[in-house]
Amino acid sequence: MPIMAANAQSDARGAAWLLASAARDSISAPESAAEWRDALNNTYRLLEAFRKNIFFGVRPPRRPRLASSDVELMTILPSSERHLAEVRDALELALAASFAQTPKDEAVEKIVSVLRATLAPQRFQTTPEDKENARRFFNELLRRLS
Repeated sequence: MPIMAANAQSDARGAAWLLASAARDSISAPESAAEWRDALNNTYRLLEAFRKNIFFGVRPPRRPRLASSDVELMTILPSSERHLAEVRDALELALAASFAQTPKDEAVEKIVSVLRATLAPQRFQTTPEDKENARRFFNELLRRLS
């Protein structure tokens, strides 16, 4: 049982940081990617959940300004909900920084294809540009989750 589960805590931000770190390192050094197979599979699951809004939920419409009472209400959200929102925001900003005008689904698919090619280069290929964009995405994601 993971320590976080034993303590009934969920730090989605920390877990996402670990997955992004493993993915970035695997892309940079594909010869060691097999050691990170489980982490890369979980990174894939995280990206798919983000793409399909499975547990991140659909972002509510933004209000023009937050009243002080709205900010105060945010502190009563369970920490796991705040952390998921922080992970979603970090993913969105990292995508915007690394894939510019590429639609979300297409950008996530490119990252996933880089992960596949990293794990099984004999079966899957990717372009150097997609590989560099994926590396930039994970670097940006790590920066935003820190």
